[in-house]
Amino acid sequence: MASPVCFTTLVLSHVLISFVVAIVPTLGTGSTRLDTISSLEMESEALLRTGWWSWHSNDTSKRCTWPGILCDNARSITRIYLYHNYLTGQLPQSLGKLTRLKELNLSGNSFEGSIPLDWGNLKSLKQLDLSNNQILGPIPSTLGNLTNLKMLNLSKNQISGPIPSTLGKLTNLKQLDLSFNQITGAIPPTLGRLTNLKFLYFTSNQISGFIPSELQNMKSLVKLYLNENMLEGPIPYEIGNMKNLVALDLSKNRLNGLIHSSISYLSRLRYLYLDSNFLEGPLLQVVENLNDLRCLNLSNNQLIGPIPSQIGDCSILQELSLSNNQIIGSIPFEVLVCPSHILDISHNFNEGEIPHQFGIMVNISILDLSHNKLRGMIPKSLRPKEKVNLSYNFLEGPIPHYLSGFPPDSFRGNKHLCGKISGFFLCPSTPSNRVIMLKVGLQCNMEPEACYCRDQQLSSSAHFTWCARMVFGPNEATDIAVLFCCNLVQFNCN
Repeated sequence: MASPVCFTTLVLSHVLISFVVAIVPTLGTGSTRLDTISSLEMESEALLRTGWWSWHSNDTSKRCTWPGILCDNARSITRIYLYHNYLTGQLPQSLGKLTRLKELNLSGNSFEGSIPLDWGNLKSLKQLDLSNNQILGPIPSTLGNLTNLKMLNLSKNQISGPIPSTLGKLTNLKQLDLSFNQITGAIPPTLGRLTNLKFLYFTSNQISGFIPSELQNMKSLVKLYLNENMLEGPIPYEIGNMKNLVALDLSKNRLNGLIHSSISYLSRLRYLYLDSNFLEGPLLQVVENLNDLRCLNLSNNQLIGPIPSQIGDCSILQELSLSNNQIIGSIPFEVLVCPSHILDISHNFNEGEIPHQFGIMVNISILDLSHNKLRGMIPKSLRPKEKVNLSYNFLEGPIPHYLSGFPPDSFRGNKHLCGKISGFFLCPSTPSNRVIMLKVGLQCNMEPEACYCRDQQLSSSAHFTWCARMVFGPNEATDIAVLFCCNLVQFNCN
C-alpha cells in the first residue's frame, strides 16, 4: 500500500500537468492576440503621424471608416486612396509600418521631398501610385523589396538620378511608369527580368546610353515608350522578338543606324514612332507585315531612297509621316490606298505628279506635300478637310476652287499656279466666240512691261509667258500670239 506522501505527490503532479496542458494554448493565443493588437496600434500611430485625418481627433477605433481607407476583416489597413486631395508636405515615413497595405494611391497632390527608404518594408504592396506630385530625389533602391508589386507609377514628378537596378527584382510588375521626370543614366539590363511587364513608360527624361538587348525578354510587353530621352546607338535587332508589342515609341532620341527589318516581325504593332533621330539608310520594306498599323512616323531622320509601294498594304493606316528626310522618286499610288487622316511627306525630294488616286482618300484631314519637286496640276479630286500644304513645288495650272479657303501660304512657291487666292494671278478663261489674236512681236513691240493680263501688269517676260501658257497650253509658242476671252479677261498692249 502506497504511503500518503507518495499519493499526495502523484495527485499534485497530475494537477500540474493538467494545468500546463490547459494554459499553454491559452498563452499562445494570447501572444498572437497581443501581436495583432500591437500591429493595429502601430498602424493607428502611423496614421496619426500623417496628420491627414486630424479632424477625426485621436480616436483610431473607427479608422476603417475614415475617408480613403479600406480594411480587411482583421481591421488592418489594406488600401489608402487619397488621390487629388490637395495634400502637401513630405511623404510620411511612418507609412512604412503599414505592412499589410496592398494599394497606396497618393497621386495628384502636392507632395515634396523624396520617397522614404522605409517604404521598402511595404512587402504586401501591389499598387503604388505617386504620380502628379512634386517629389524630388532618386528612386530608393529599397523599392526593389516590394516583390508583390504589380503597378508602380512615379510619373510627372521631379525625380532625378538613375533607375535602380533593384527594380529588376519586381518580377510580378505589369506596369512601370517613370515618365516626365529628370531621370538620368542608362536603362539597367536587369529590367529584362520583368517578364510579366505589359506597359513600360520612360517618356521625357534624360535617360542615356544604348537600349539594352535584354529588353527582348519582356515577351508580355504591349507598350514600350522610350521617347524624348537621350538614347543613342542602333535600334536593337532583338526588338523584333517582342511579338506582343502594340505601340513602340523611340522618337526624339539620338538613335542612329539602319531600321532593322526585324521590326516587320511585330505583326500586332499599331503605333510606330521613330521620328526625330539620326536613322539612316533606305526606306526598307519594314511595314510589309504590319497590316494592323494605324500610325507610322519616320520623319526628321536621314532616310533615303523611294517610298516602298508595300507601305500601302496597311488598310487601316490613319497617320503617315515621312517628312524631313532625303526620300526620292514619285509618290506611289499604293500609299493612297491607306485611308490616312494625316499624310505628311514634306521636305523631301519627291518628284513627278500628284497621283490622281488621291480621290479615294475621302477621309484625309491633313495633307502636306510641301518642299518637294512635284510637277503637274493639282488633282480636282484632292479635298483635304482641315489643312493642305502644297507649297514650294513645281505645280502649275488652276488651284481648284474648293481649295480657295486655305491660306495662300499653302500654295506659295509654285510660280505657275493661278486662282482666286491672294498673291496669285487669276487664271485666263476658256476662249469664247469673242477672241482677239495679237501678234506679240508687232503690237507689243516685245515689251511685256506694256502688257496687262486681267488688269494685272505683266512685269516680266516670265509673267507674260505664264499668261500665254494658261491660255494656249504649255506647247504653244508664246512669242506668236496670245488668245484670251474678252468678257472675262482683259489683255491689252499699249
